[in-house]
Amino acid sequence: MEEKESPRKLISPRMSKVSHSMALAVRNPANKLTRFYKTPSRRIILLRAFLVFCLLAAAVVICSVNYTTLTANERRFASSQYKAIAAQALNIMLGSFSRMRMGTLIMAKDYQYTFPNITEWPLVALPGYTDKAVDLAVVSSLDNLIFTPAFTPAQAPAFEAFMQAHWASDPYYGDMSMFPGGAIGVWGTNNSLIGTPGFIFHDTTGRITNYPSRYSGFMEATFQFTFSKDIGKPQMGYNCHHDLLFGPPLDEILDCVAASANITSAQTSCAFFSNIVPLPVPTP
Repeated sequence: MEEKESPRKLISPRMSKVSHSMALAVRNPANKLTRFYKTPSRRIILLRAFLVFCLLAAAVVICSVNYTTLTANERRFASSQYKAIAAQALNIMLGSFSRMRMGTLIMAKDYQYTFPNITEWPLVALPGYTDKAVDLAVVSSLDNLIFTPAFTPAQAPAFEAFMQAHWASDPYYGDMSMFPGGAIGVWGTNNSLIGTPGFIFHDTTGRITNYPSRYSGFMEATFQFTFSKDIGKPQMGYNCHHDLLFGPPLDEILDCVAASANITSAQTSCAFFSNIVPLPVPTP
């Protein structure tokens, strides 16, 4: 019986070394990278790739830093610009209101000193009003200066005659016959009748229906006037007490007068700002 050779004897020592080397190569991948790096052309490729990566990384870092810095600078610049513009706008607005107040006060004092006798009121008309008020309105940043004397219904007929005679004597106003003030005298509005002939009516009682007034029956008509593109002849002779923009401020002023210790105190402390008037003003 023949004896079989052992498998170990079939493998030569040389083959064993090769197999061992292959096993080492598989187990140690760094050997492949080392062999790849030993080639000059391949080293150049690796160095170029590394350089490109470094440049890209540097570009990303620089762009990020620049973006952050520029954003912060722009935010600070925008904030400072906004504050400067807001402060300038506020100063302009305060200056405008101050000029409005001073212009109105100058005109009011002109009436006060020209007509100191209370018995003359409301039949008072400031001489040269239109000539003076037009220039004063420009200086005061006002489109219009309007004198609206207050009176009772009992005084209304005399005031209407005085008002229309004054308009006829001043060329500035021209022909008023086509407008409510010239045609019917002091007039009012009833908002519940908008779009009907009864919306505009000859006001002889001063009774307020458009809102709950504490002084229904008190009248204030637009009399001496400066015209603008938004306000003119159609609004003349209007009893402003009917209007929500002007009526409540008049009530506040009358409350202040009633609570004042004397007329001097009332003259120096009783005033009220109306709400903003939307433009253009509705034309009756």
